[in-house]
Amino acid sequence: LDFTVLLREKLDDIAVEEFDTIVVPELRRGGSLPLERLDGWVREGGVLVAIGSASLALIEEDAEDGEVWTTVQRVDDLAQLSDPEAMDVLPPERRPLRVPGAIFRVELDDRHFLTMGRAEAVAVPVLSDRILTPSIGGRTVGRIAAERPMIAGYTWPVMAEALKDQAWLVEESR
Repeated sequence: LDFTVLLREKLDDIAVEEFDTIVVPELRRGGSLPLERLDGWVREGGVLVAIGSASLALIEEDAEDGEVWTTVQRVDDLAQLSDPEAMDVLPPERRPLRVPGAIFRVELDDRHFLTMGRAEAVAVPVLSDRILTPSIGGRTVGRIAAERPMIAGYTWPVMAEALKDQAWLVEESR
């Protein structure tokens, strides 16, 4: 597989049109993506794959034109999982906790090209406090299992419950 390593800092200076796919790994705290620069490229068929904290850049950054990049949302309040209107002063017991290191079961959509027809669940690492909702405007390709989601490692019981049936891999078009 041929690939080219691009530095995030250089994305403004390169001809992104020369690439079919750009994969963005974890971003440093406070890191961002040049969404204005990537917008036209994605609309013309470019594929942007955001992994880990890079996915948060697509969720949390506000586009100047008011358009959102994704219908996936980050859950900041555990009460939102049972009551989407529950957004008042956030007590500590309702904040997502960082999973110190666990392997979770993810169920795949075997009809999506990203899973290459794989029907069984896969084991994935979870090492953050990120809880992402399933896609509304696209497809949730991988979802943390609703039954017995944790395979190994340790997580807080409240997070094991909160992560059930949430998004792990999403595909959306712009």
